Amino acid sequence: MLLAATVAVAAAPTSAAAAVTPANDPWYQAPANIAALEPGAVIRSRGTALQVAPGLKLPFKAHQVLYRTADQQGRPVATAATIIMPLRRPATNRKLVSHQIAYDGLASKCMPSYALRTGTYAEPVAEMALIAGELAKGWTVVTSDYEGPDNLWIAGKMAGQAVLDGIRAAQAYEPAGLDGAATPVGLTGYSGGGHATAWANELAATYAPELDIKGATQGGVPANPDLLLGSLDGGPFAGVLFAAITGLMRAYPDIDFSPYLNNKGRATMRQVGKECITEFIVARPFQTLRSLSTVPDIRKIPEVQQVIAENTLGTRPPSVPTLMYHAKDDELVAYPGAAIAAAQYCEQGATLQFLSVRGGHAGPAVTQASRALSYLQQRFAGLPAPTTCPAPPREAN
Repeated sequence: MLLAATVAVAAAPTSAAAAVTPANDPWYQAPANIAALEPGAVIRSRGTALQVAPGLKLPFKAHQVLYRTADQQGRPVATAATIIMPLRRPATNRKLVSHQIAYDGLASKCMPSYALRTGTYAEPVAEMALIAGELAKGWTVVTSDYEGPDNLWIAGKMAGQAVLDGIRAAQAYEPAGLDGAATPVGLTGYSGGGHATAWANELAATYAPELDIKGATQGGVPANPDLLLGSLDGGPFAGVLFAAITGLMRAYPDIDFSPYLNNKGRATMRQVGKECITEFIVARPFQTLRSLSTVPDIRKIPEVQQVIAENTLGTRPPSVPTLMYHAKDDELVAYPGAAIAAAQYCEQGATLQFLSVRGGHAGPAVTQASRALSYLQQRFAGLPAPTTCPAPPREAN
């Protein structure tokens, strides 16, 4: 759900090597003893090149680590993170930025660790422009496959835990040259990446209290699944609705959703489950959830309401000073969801700067990039964090 979402198409693999996705690459397989490993433990690693297209490499040195985390139900799983070194990094007091890419997909070909290594999927590759700004500051960057091995898109707990465990893995990975848990950390992400950032931000105090997270920036956050699904239903981006439901269904395998879907619904969910956002966002405009279901409003089913409630942001305050921004004219991720979450954060005593911006959904990823970068730089410097609480969101360019 980011800058490439409405204009890019997924690039096709151009060689037999590129066709080896995480789904069939043995490197991604979890070991038999994964339950015995600590969260964030590195299972295996490899050096990697970063490509913006097949054969077109970037100059940054990078490594990939497979590490232990937990899924939505707390079961141990293995997922990957890409650790990217700046061209010039300081000899001491190195900073780490956990940058959540909005990869927004339900298939392994969408994963950042695959896309950045092969240059075969547009959205993570496009976001390298934002990551380059962080690297230019001399910061090391870690970006995780936070949806996990089963691509649990929009599953909040899975994403937050995977982000925090990816930070732990980067800090423990010796070639990254960091100072372990003493490493100052910043969190950042936009849209789907902002969603994962926000969940990590809410969970950090209890799930990873040892991390020295200085601040977070989260923009275009799909904070409320109920409002998101309702705003997308029957609209031009209805494909996102079906994909979000598919991701949440995967995250709750003990709940049988099949009685609520008709034959068309089950077929749609199966197909969407093989796609990235650059495919499902353009394939199903103006379709309705009612046309795929056996009930008048699937969102009113008790099991679905439970899932929605468990994946709604705002029930816990951010762990650190936070910049949150959202476009009032966002056509893809409904603005009220973010505004409600921000108000709840303020009520809970958060140090939050919430800005109302312009530019639809895609625009703020670019127009607010320098603001987000500056915010993290100030938090790393120990400067006082601004806040807009408890006033209404401030209008910003």
